[in-house]
Amino acid sequence: MKTACILFFAVILMGCTQLMLSKSPAQQSVQQNKEETKRPLKWEYKILIDSDVGKVGGDHPGGEYYYMSTDAQEKGLNKLAEDGWELVYIRPVLGGKNLWYYFKRAKQ
Repeated sequence: MKTACILFFAVILMGCTQLMLSKSPAQQSVQQNKEETKRPLKWEYKILIDSDVGKVGGDHPGGEYYYMSTDAQEKGLNKLAEDGWELVYIRPVLGGKNLWYYFKRAKQ
C-alpha cells in the first residue's frame, strides 16, 4: 500500500511538472515574436535639406521662400512620417543658412 501511494504521488508530480514546463500556444507565440524581434533590422536612410522637406508636403503655391516656411516644413515632416520615415538628426549646413535632416526607416 505504501509503495502504491508513493508511486501514485510520483506520477502526479511528474504530470504537474510536465504541465508547468510546457508552453501554451499563447506563450509559444510570444516566444516566436521575441525571436523575430531579435533579428537585426535593415535600415534605409534619407537626407534632405530644409527646402526639400518643405517641398515634400506638396500642396504649395510655389516660390523659393514658401518651401522654407514652418507650415511647409511641418507638412513635409508629417508626410515623411506617414511614409514611415523617422527624423533622427538635424545638423546645420556649413555657413548656417540651411539645415540637413536625416531620416531612417526599416527597409521595405
